Amino acid sequence: MQTAADISLLLVVILFILRLPSVLTKPTALPAWLSSGFAILGLLTLGFVIPLDVVDGLMGGTNLWNLAEAAAATCAFWFMYRAMGVIVDQRLQRTKPWIPGAMITSFSVPFFLIQDRGSTSAAFVDEHISQFACWLYLTMYLIGVGAIAAASLWRIRPVKGGTYVLFRVGYAAVILSIPTDIIYLSLTGLGLADTGSREIVWTAFTVCFYSGVFSLAAGFFILYAKRVVRRPQPVWRLRALRMWMIVNRLENSCTTLRGAQKILWSPEPAAEAYSGVVRIRDNEIFDGARLTPTESSAVEKVEGVFARMPRFQQMAGIYGSSELPDGEKGGSEC
Repeated sequence: MQTAADISLLLVVILFILRLPSVLTKPTALPAWLSSGFAILGLLTLGFVIPLDVVDGLMGGTNLWNLAEAAAATCAFWFMYRAMGVIVDQRLQRTKPWIPGAMITSFSVPFFLIQDRGSTSAAFVDEHISQFACWLYLTMYLIGVGAIAAASLWRIRPVKGGTYVLFRVGYAAVILSIPTDIIYLSLTGLGLADTGSREIVWTAFTVCFYSGVFSLAAGFFILYAKRVVRRPQPVWRLRALRMWMIVNRLENSCTTLRGAQKILWSPEPAAEAYSGVVRIRDNEIFDGARLTPTESSAVEKVEGVFARMPRFQQMAGIYGSSELPDGEKGGSEC
């Protein structure tokens, strides 16, 4: 399954780099970005790209690479869970940050109780699994990852769409891999079954886990690619910018470069334009604001476009509350 791991690593590296600009302006993009970052660290500790001797050597050469891989994977799945929350709720939910810390602590303690960890070895687990501390360390790690994957799968149950099948398949595969690996660890640690039987169980685990990871990475990559394809929309961006400038004049707000950048780089420029129209009409109705002839013509043109859109009524329900970027609403002073 090294090929699947290599492709997954390539996808998350691309996502990590490309999503950086979004992270700087949109807090909701942070969980997915952090998830890809920890996924990169976790995959690098497996020695597929950088030799394991080099990776573990940086940590003292005492097989800490295995603990680092477990901690990175736990954080990657945790932030992926938070990213699923953003997808479902369209906002960043408050969570309990102590949960991943408690999980990492639960398996770090038994890891450091493993006797004679020795020097760097790719077979560290097989060499020490006869120790109960090693079995407990890996079992606690696997249970934690499985719990996060199950919670993520439950979280996205209301979401429909072809792309989300990749997430469901990915999480299901990861969840299935957890008991498979625990069975393998138990058989190996207790010396039960022959080598061939244990290898079959191990192969089943690697196929399930890494195919699941690949499916999740592909899901995030496709979602990002879809947004990039939709992103240009230059006409809608100019319309949104024009509506925003009119709102700022009516509400005596600052027209700043930062605010204009947020509008121009919005993932939903049509929604921004509609939000601006609603605020403009609200200002006219409730505050007695008056538009210049040029402004009135611009607003009417945008309204005319929306009136011809098949999904106009749906957009009216979604964006009727009208929100402008933080710091750019009425009442601020230049």
